[in-house]
Amino acid sequence: MTAGTFFKIKSITVLLLLAGVCSSGHCADGFHSLDEFGEWITFYYLHPQPDQVPHAVRYFSDSALYGTSSTMPVVAFFASVLEKDETALKRVYQEISADGSDNSRMVLLNALKLINSEASRAMLGDAKDKWQSPRLQTVADGGLQHPFKPLLTVDVDSPMILDMLWSAFFATGDEKPVLRILSALDSPDPVVSGAAQWSLASNAQRHPIVRQICQKASSESAGERKAVLEDILKSKQP
Repeated sequence: MTAGTFFKIKSITVLLLLAGVCSSGHCADGFHSLDEFGEWITFYYLHPQPDQVPHAVRYFSDSALYGTSSTMPVVAFFASVLEKDETALKRVYQEISADGSDNSRMVLLNALKLINSEASRAMLGDAKDKWQSPRLQTVADGGLQHPFKPLLTVDVDSPMILDMLWSAFFATGDEKPVLRILSALDSPDPVVSGAAQWSLASNAQRHPIVRQICQKASSESAGERKAVLEDILKSKQP
């Protein structure tokens, strides 16, 4: 994957969605490029468009990124958007159930597994009973029997989890995912701590909320942790 695609890579996979041609957040007729799709996700919390989610699920599911390391972070984005909006969740389920591809249905099933609410579990049960694909039925049943753990409770032990936490922030603007990412600066795994530092520096430049969270954390820290946070705040990522 190159810098011209949805994710930007620097030595390891970390989530940094690229700016595109839809900076206003208004893409009423769908998405025209991966950059545009990435921009929509990156600033979704500033321009919520739940009516666009069915288009977004279809677009991603039909793109070359489906089935790559980008899949679960995008699934986490959809889950974070839909978990507190049952009306939007029902609409997405109805539309994807009606004529969605198997790929789009798989994305939705995994989002439902992450949401793990009464409504999402009812949808998993409906998919298990009504969708024709044995593979999708098996995934739906697995979601009922073994739902994913809530994202904010999962150990931040891989770049993939960091990516999913960034997706949750992009969907909501909530500080909780960012605080979990900050905790990964103390990871004994240099891959994880390095990914956390690089992604915080990158997103602090693009999102004032992230910068404010890092500034507050720096003011409350000392020693090596404070030095790392100061480096993050001084960084000028390309």
